[in-house]
Amino acid sequence: MALKDILDQIKKTAEAEIAKLDKERDASIARITADYEAKRKTRKIEMDSKIENNCVKVKDRAKIFAKMETRNLMLRKKREILEKVYQETLESIVSSDSYINVVSALLKKAAGEFNEGTIIPAKGKESETKKALDASGAPFNLSQKTAPIRGGFILTSGKVEVDFSVESVLQKELWGELEMQLNQLLFP
Repeated sequence: MALKDILDQIKKTAEAEIAKLDKERDASIARITADYEAKRKTRKIEMDSKIENNCVKVKDRAKIFAKMETRNLMLRKKREILEKVYQETLESIVSSDSYINVVSALLKKAAGEFNEGTIIPAKGKESETKKALDASGAPFNLSQKTAPIRGGFILTSGKVEVDFSVESVLQKELWGELEMQLNQLLFP
């Protein structure tokens, strides 16, 4: 065999080996590409699912927040309406024709708890308080000072001071029950 034949044989073997390696390389590239594509599709599905879930959660939170805001706004408006009713009620009591009777009833109540004391009338209501004191027959003295209240009086007896202002009586004794009744009437 001649040298040329040997070289041709080596060349054929090398080319066959190169073709075989090229085929394996192409098969590996195709396999890697297919694996990558499958993983990419799986990952995309997972990410889309997470995005969808997060969107649903965000929408649910937004709905809950909107409901809470609406509820809080309604409660604030209800509170404003009830406060307005309270102020109008207070004003109607203080400016009513039966104001003297109201103060007289408060003085009788105070006389049931105290035997002596000084009455400090509401500013601007001194004459009405004097008339109510005379009408009630309560054993109290009328002070020359006035209190910064809208109606009623402050009773001082020794070191004790009791607030019999219309605001206080309405707020402490009556308003809780009235507020519930108004709430049921106004906001069924």
